[in-house]
Amino acid sequence: MKRASFFLACWLATASPLNAQEASSCATALKAPDRGCFSGSDVPTLASRNILCRPIYTPEREALSLEYFRLHYNPEATSIDIDPRIVVAHWTDGPTAAGALATFRPTRLGGDRPELKKGGALNVSSQFVVDRNGDIYQLMPTTCLARHVIGLNWAAIGIENAGGDPKYPLTKKQLEANIWLVQYLKAKHPRIAYLSGHFEYGGFRGTPLWHELLKNYYTSKSDPGKKFMANLRSGIKANGLELKEPPQGKRFHR
Repeated sequence: MKRASFFLACWLATASPLNAQEASSCATALKAPDRGCFSGSDVPTLASRNILCRPIYTPEREALSLEYFRLHYNPEATSIDIDPRIVVAHWTDGPTAAGALATFRPTRLGGDRPELKKGGALNVSSQFVVDRNGDIYQLMPTTCLARHVIGLNWAAIGIENAGGDPKYPLTKKQLEANIWLVQYLKAKHPRIAYLSGHFEYGGFRGTPLWHELLKNYYTSKSDPGKKFMANLRSGIKANGLELKEPPQGKRFHR
């Protein structure tokens, strides 16, 4: 597929709602041969579950993503490909997935995030959003950079959960969806070794996985909460999967 067709498909899919059948077609249609993005194949070892496609990529976002990659990780980078090693769970601090998608869809960072401005013009985003009813939305390929966690975006897949304690506590259905999704991602990307909450991400500082060229670029986080992460880790372990915590995570827990 030519790159222009890839971007056109993204625009059309973003502009219209998709049912489960269309989501499967979307995943196939947006498969980029040069990056292996948006693979629509199921993982045979897992029960089937729909992932709904809500792509947010545009030529401008790709260009800004490359700028971000060069600013933070590698000044000579020529692509926005990532090497997934970590899954990072978040919450959106808002009540709906629709609100999260509306926040992530603009290409450029808004004026309400001054603490992130020095990190570049690229808007925050994530590869996945999980709604409060457990629906899973994929915004971009798992092998392409999203701006969701300082120092680790080059190796991290993000899962944003609609909600946030104490106003909108994350739900049981979201937990179940996260348990399934982490297993799915590990099956797709066997090099994934770590599962981290956003509040734990500082535990990677001083390790080979932490790549951050901007000095003193760091923000404290509390999402998605200790209870949710404990339940998520217990859930995947009950299904035979155990991923590591951040190497120095206990030092930075809040």
